Amino acid sequence: MNIRLPTLNRRRTARLFIIGLGVARLVEGTAATISPGPVLDIIGDDISTADSRASFRMKSGRDVALGLMTLKAMRDDRRLAELALASVVVDAVDGLAVTLDGRDAFGAPVYPAGAVLGFAVAGAAAWSARALRRL
Repeated sequence: MNIRLPTLNRRRTARLFIIGLGVARLVEGTAATISPGPVLDIIGDDISTADSRASFRMKSGRDVALGLMTLKAMRDDRRLAELALASVVVDAVDGLAVTLDGRDAFGAPVYPAGAVLGFAVAGAAAWSARALRRL
């Protein structure tokens, strides 16, 4: 029995990444919008103020919107490329925000992994956008 696996070329890899990122945003955003407390506990953020919960719900709503738009654009590579560019901006701003605000009283980084993750996802989304635009 010979099983053939599909080849992953640049375009297919970029599509899978952007669609997977959209699904992840939709799941995380929905969970965090409905119940921000447990999600904030998991990622270690402060939920003690109404402002922090409200801003987290806004970020979660943004993620739900990007996730839904990604699902709607699954069959259109041009729209997926545009969503990948939106993801670059969103994730780079998230990485920058964590870099600037994620410091303790002595100025030491508190969430360096969050900043690295934000910039890494932004870089991967930029690569995906470029791969999808080369059609």
